[in-house]
Amino acid sequence: MTEENSDQQLNSTQIEPSVEKTKLDLSHASFEEISANERRKMSLSGEEELNVRPLIFDNSWVITERLGEGGMSVVYKARHLDLNRIVAIKVLLPHLTTNTKNLQRFKQEAVTASALSHPNLIRVENFGVTPEGRTFIIMDFVEGVSLADVIAKEGKLDPVRAVFIFVQAANALQHAHERSVIHRDLKPSNIMLVNNGEDGESVKIVDFGIAKLLLDDDDQVQHLTQTGEVFGSPLYMSPEQCRGEKLDNRSDIYSMGVLMYEALTGRSPLRGSNVLETMQKQLRETPEPIVDEKAPDSLLKRLNAVVMKALAKEPTARYKTMSELETDLNNALISAEKEWKHRAKSLKKTYKKLSAKETKTRKIVAASVIGLVLCLGGFFAVREAMYDPLQEMNLESQSLFAKSFKQVAVKRDPDAAQVTEQMDVLVMRDHRVWNEIRERWAKGIRNGEDYDKVAALIPSGIEAIKEFRNDRNYLSAVQQADWVLNLYEVLAQKDSAEYISVFKLQAQNYLALNDFNRAYRDYSKAYETASKSLSGPRKLENQMEILYAMMQINVHERNYIAALAQAEKLKQIYRDVAQYQNVALIARRDWLALLTEEAEIERISNNPNAIAGFKTAVSCWERFIQTNRASNQYQIEEYLAKSRYALGLAQAQARDFDSATKNIEYAYTFYRKSGKDDNMTDRIKQNYLALLRKTNLAAFIVQRFSG
Repeated sequence: MTEENSDQQLNSTQIEPSVEKTKLDLSHASFEEISANERRKMSLSGEEELNVRPLIFDNSWVITERLGEGGMSVVYKARHLDLNRIVAIKVLLPHLTTNTKNLQRFKQEAVTASALSHPNLIRVENFGVTPEGRTFIIMDFVEGVSLADVIAKEGKLDPVRAVFIFVQAANALQHAHERSVIHRDLKPSNIMLVNNGEDGESVKIVDFGIAKLLLDDDDQVQHLTQTGEVFGSPLYMSPEQCRGEKLDNRSDIYSMGVLMYEALTGRSPLRGSNVLETMQKQLRETPEPIVDEKAPDSLLKRLNAVVMKALAKEPTARYKTMSELETDLNNALISAEKEWKHRAKSLKKTYKKLSAKETKTRKIVAASVIGLVLCLGGFFAVREAMYDPLQEMNLESQSLFAKSFKQVAVKRDPDAAQVTEQMDVLVMRDHRVWNEIRERWAKGIRNGEDYDKVAALIPSGIEAIKEFRNDRNYLSAVQQADWVLNLYEVLAQKDSAEYISVFKLQAQNYLALNDFNRAYRDYSKAYETASKSLSGPRKLENQMEILYAMMQINVHERNYIAALAQAEKLKQIYRDVAQYQNVALIARRDWLALLTEEAEIERISNNPNAIAGFKTAVSCWERFIQTNRASNQYQIEEYLAKSRYALGLAQAQARDFDSATKNIEYAYTFYRKSGKDDNMTDRIKQNYLALLRKTNLAAFIVQRFSG
């Protein structure tokens, strides 16, 4: 199977399964550290394994179908055992895992895609290595058809439909370029078209397998896909890519031009009899125009100008950004509409000059022209009346208030390496003492002194856990925490608070390793222990902290029913805390934050109670801001802005567009004036303009063309 064929088969998105995956801190560990022996252990192909037995991955995913295989990887369709959620799992082929560069390219695909968040890009959920050394990526599964398949079936696309596809693709690539990522393999088979029914057609760009981060010059030299290496599909490669030169976003713009040309004509602009001849044509020849200048279709003529500028041989002659290209595509469509209206008016004026002898004919023609004008006017009026802003809105499928579990790098003390080395020595000493005690116990020799020694080992064990965490050595932290928990099991009397703290530390270790199932398990044990062994304010404080973490994990894993149940428990605990006279009341803003997050969970789970929940939260936030001033006033006001933004999204989904416009306008004004989060500002602006077009067309035109 060729890579091109595999690209088309993998269009339903883009692991090789294993019974259990190894949790590695891949943000720091290099692929050279994975032993070659482990990589060679996996000998069966994915198809042979599926024929042998049903495959369960990580005790959570069942492999249901093999989607396809390319030059570097195999892709499977998988279903979550409990949540019944479908994903795509992509695995590097066995014979490539012994090559460090292949592993790094595969990791680069996961890192690149996970850094991007856009409605027209595939979302990557996870990345790792199985115990057998197989490298994998877990990503969204999308049902759809590739643009390549559409072109093959229909020959060429209707220009208006094509423009809507191009605009979505350009917008997504602009998002990638702004984050210093170029795709480098843009082609119709990597453009997925998803039929959303009444909501229309949406684009998903897939396969960032050879995407490249735009680094500084020094980094470029050492980067995996170094200057001089040629990657991509020759039919869509820019001249500089054919020469193996250093690339920037303008290379993607050239590939976009080839893609647009093929979609509008049904053929490639430059095709040779072989790969080498095709690359020579990309370097030297100029493709024929899409249409002749005398052609009557003004939209195609304008699109021809856009495409030919994108296909300029010199990068400096092309569009500077995808945003510029997107603007010209929109302007081409708007100008074409104006041209149609102008022709109708010209016809009307022409036929008004007919002589009196042709009165009857003139009236017929005039009536036809007026009818045409009325039809055009009616068409545009009906189009605006039927316009659905939800088709253009980013409805924020992930929680706006969700906690990020990404580990933040901590600046270490210059003596940190020495401290870590000393801790390793102490851990070895403590483990040796414990092994000696167990040997005596195995011989039936037990005394009180040994139990005292066990109790004395626990504090140093906890310190070791913390030190390993500070050093981002989470695997060692997990092993040390398991050891400490084993020590607790032999003690008749435990320090409950300390025991609970170890469970919480262990859960945090698993979160750092992206093992949410085990993290949730240890938080559950901590909650159960706190509920049974603690009392009074101390019990409630621990329950609040643990329940909040469990709720955040459930939101991350999209287990919204459990998250809402935990939010309800948290509210009851907050009420219980207020009963203790000697305990400071939970800050009112924390209570309001909980109300807001509960409403947000309802929104992203399509719960109809979301709107009422947000209205209550917004009203409370407004009263709180009026009566309180704090050093963190911006964060409090931002919570209100986000709450009103989320309320607006919920109202838009309920088709209350007028109320949604007011709330999202408030959020847009706040973020635009603060200037602290450009990405959030752009997302809110997109939704605000979509709603404004529906609720106030005149204001939309002013906003749209005033910038």
